[in-house]
Amino acid sequence: MSPDIVTPLERTSLADGLVSRLRQAVVVGELACGEVLSEPSLARRYGVSRGPVREALLQLERERLVEFSGSGRTRVCDLTETDLEEIITLRGALEILAARLVTARWTPADTARLTELIAAQETARTTGELNRLDLDLHEAVIRAAGHGRLLDSWLPLRPQIERWLGTIFREQERLKLEPRTVTVTNHRHLLRVLKSGDVAAAETAMTEHISTWRVWLGTAQPPRGKQ
Repeated sequence: MSPDIVTPLERTSLADGLVSRLRQAVVVGELACGEVLSEPSLARRYGVSRGPVREALLQLERERLVEFSGSGRTRVCDLTETDLEEIITLRGALEILAARLVTARWTPADTARLTELIAAQETARTTGELNRLDLDLHEAVIRAAGHGRLLDSWLPLRPQIERWLGTIFREQERLKLEPRTVTVTNHRHLLRVLKSGDVAAAETAMTEHISTWRVWLGTAQPPRGKQ
């Protein structure tokens, strides 16, 4: 294999790894809303050249986690009520459809996969790990629905959902709640409904699961075990 083929692959791999690290820093709040990101500083911090940093930031811009100003500066996107409402409504449309489709075709393998993910959530060591496992469960539901274009529509939204979920976990901690306990309780309930075969109940459960985000980010404290 010639060097001119190998080199771009290695560079792409490096940029992909940097995307994951920067995305996680935004999700957990290590890189805060409005924070200006300097390509030279990030290159020094992660021990890479500016090329992979630029590629990583371009990917994060596509994910709506960072934005470029007219002057070329890069900053972490703010989180606004409009952002939340758009994410909730779009996520709801996609995941409620997934709940309807998957409940009608549920298999023991689906139960095993979600049970495995819930067990992993119970032992998550950090909220960052819990966040990833939470979205892994929702992605598993969408994949099990067997609708390729639905999955294609949901995957680009996942980084934004993860970022908002990180904000919710921090709010739960502020309220002296344990995010891991809340997440596991809610997902156990969701699993029970999805495998019941009751399509209408599954739609209702997924609707409630997603729409309760508005409560977590408001002043009211939701009932334990309800999401």
